[in-house]
Amino acid sequence: MFEFTANDTAELLHKHHSELQRFLARRIGCQDTIEDIMQMMFLRLCGYQSETGVENPRAFLFKVASNLAADHLRSQERRSETPIAEDLFGQFIDDAPSPEAVLFSQQQLALLKQSIQELPPKCREVFILCKFENYTYLEVAKQLSISEGTVTKHMIKALEHCKRRVFEDFQ
Repeated sequence: MFEFTANDTAELLHKHHSELQRFLARRIGCQDTIEDIMQMMFLRLCGYQSETGVENPRAFLFKVASNLAADHLRSQERRSETPIAEDLFGQFIDDAPSPEAVLFSQQQLALLKQSIQELPPKCREVFILCKFENYTYLEVAKQLSISEGTVTKHMIKALEHCKRRVFEDFQ
């Protein structure tokens, strides 16, 4: 019975190493994959047993390399062609905000409510009518019997105050 020993295999691979690498590079291209295939060749050849001897060890070596390269390419094709079912995405993606994001939002909302309460009464009333009741500046001016310019000034003051209060606590 014929068998490659570890020494035979190492000697054969060493003798044809650069030639094998060029051969595999034309088929594969990735140096890491080529090194992996070279290691797999060593393992396959070390375990190779046959009733008859190998007449042309170099040709046999290149046949093993060719087969391993083809196996690798088929494996790559299967990976790239395997479609991912759209319904599987829903199993892995959670659209819910993280607990940290929820807590952060709650803290910001509490600060915003507090900063609105800190506004002077007329300024707070203008802000609430514009931002929460969706009144225009002209409608607020008519309802409160003030000028549109005064509404604008109250809104600027309210927005600056709220922005300062909310963001200064989170910096």
